[in-house]
Amino acid sequence: MSALDARAEHLAKLIPADLPPSGRRERLRFTDFQFARGADGRCSAEVELEWVEGVRVRGTSAGQSSQQVDLRVAAEAASTRT
Repeated sequence: MSALDARAEHLAKLIPADLPPSGRRERLRFTDFQFARGADGRCSAEVELEWVEGVRVRGTSAGQSSQQVDLRVAAEAASTRT
């Protein structure tokens, strides 16, 4: 099983089984995002997503700050559950 398949399976378990199909959200919703750069040249991001009402997932990531790394860190935070 790939990491993507495992992640999808995990998220599917978070959805209540008795939720009607009309109650399922087709897209994730960003509910919170925080990004910070430290004096030491590192950056960190924290992202919170909501798929269905009340089911929120928070992820974090950090790395050495640069234009490209800042974007990567934010994307990793959105895909990494903490």
